[in-house]
Amino acid sequence: LTWNNWRTVEGTGLTDWSSTLPQGRNSYFYPGVNTSMVLTNALPGLKSRFLSYAKLRGAYARVGSDASPYQLQTVFNGAATKFGSLPQFSLSDNLANAFLKPEQTTSAELGAELAFIDNRVTLDASYYDKETKNQILNLVIPPTSGYSTQAINAGQISNKGFEATLGVTPLRSETGLNWTSTFNYATNKSRVVALTPGLTTVVLGTQRSASVVATVGQPYGQLTGYTFLRDASGNLLTQN
Repeated sequence: LTWNNWRTVEGTGLTDWSSTLPQGRNSYFYPGVNTSMVLTNALPGLKSRFLSYAKLRGAYARVGSDASPYQLQTVFNGAATKFGSLPQFSLSDNLANAFLKPEQTTSAELGAELAFIDNRVTLDASYYDKETKNQILNLVIPPTSGYSTQAINAGQISNKGFEATLGVTPLRSETGLNWTSTFNYATNKSRVVALTPGLTTVVLGTQRSASVVATVGQPYGQLTGYTFLRDASGNLLTQN
C-alpha cells in the first residue's frame, strides 16, 4: 500500500510444512512487514541545493528453517560392498531426535537513503538486529554411547551489525563522461546468548588439532586448538 507517493507499507505471510520435522511440529509460520517514508516528498520544504533526497525505512521479519533428512530416527546406511552375495548396512552414528523443532530467526532493520548536492553524493545505511533460536545442531557426544553425534535444538544466537554504501560522483560532464566511486562498509557482531541446559560450549566440528565451537558469551564459530609448549626464548620443549 502506498499513500500520496511518500508512505509505503508492505506485508507478507508464509507457512511451510516440512517432512524432515516431526508431525505436529513440522509447520512454521514466518511473517514480515516493512515500511518506508520518503521525507522529501512528504515535506517538500526539506529539499534544497544541499539535500536532494531523504528516505527512512524499517522492517521486521521472522523466517524458519527445517532439519536435514534422517534426523528424527536413526537409520541404517547401505554400503557399496557386499558380504558374499549379501548387502551390507551400518547403523548411523548420529543419535536421532524425534522431538526436533524448527529453527526461527527474527530480524529487525532500520535504514536511511540520502542524496546530496544534486545526487552527486549518496548514502545508503542500515542497522540490523537478528536473533536465532532453536538452532538444529549435531552435538558431539562421547563415543562410549555408541554414537558420535546427537541431533538437538540448542542455542540462541544474536547478530547485530551496520552496513553502509557511500557513492560519490566527482565528475559529471555534459558530454556524457561521468566518474562515480563507491565505498562500502560492513560490520557484524555475533554472540552466543544461550545453549542447551547444562552446556556452555558446543563443538561444531573438528579438524586435526583445531575445533570450531560455540561458547556462551563469545562469537559463534570460534576456532580453538592447542599449541606447542615453548620456553621463554620460544624454543619447543621436547622430551627425550
